[in-house]
Amino acid sequence: RSLDDDEHPEQPLRIVRIFGELAREGLVERCVRVPCRTATREELLLKHTSKHVDAMLAVEALSEEEAQEEQAKYRSVYLNPLSTQPALLSAGGVPGGPARG
Repeated sequence: RSLDDDEHPEQPLRIVRIFGELAREGLVERCVRVPCRTATREELLLKHTSKHVDAMLAVEALSEEEAQEEQAKYRSVYLNPLSTQPALLSAGGVPGGPARG
């Protein structure tokens, strides 16, 4: 399944709607934006198994079709060859850093 599938639990537009609602309520300007950086493998291993980290890092080198096959192994994960970098930035932007726990 892909993001074009309305049944897929991962819907990027949900973030747009949430952000819009926060802005409408005047909350966005009260938020502190957290600087992001790419999480390191060592940081990822603090919360994930080596097998999982390897599998997710490998997605970047997969074709769209191969990424879809990998995605089918998970219940609610959306994967494509462009998924890796945003995921690493997200993990690196966790308040206090990935090692915070």
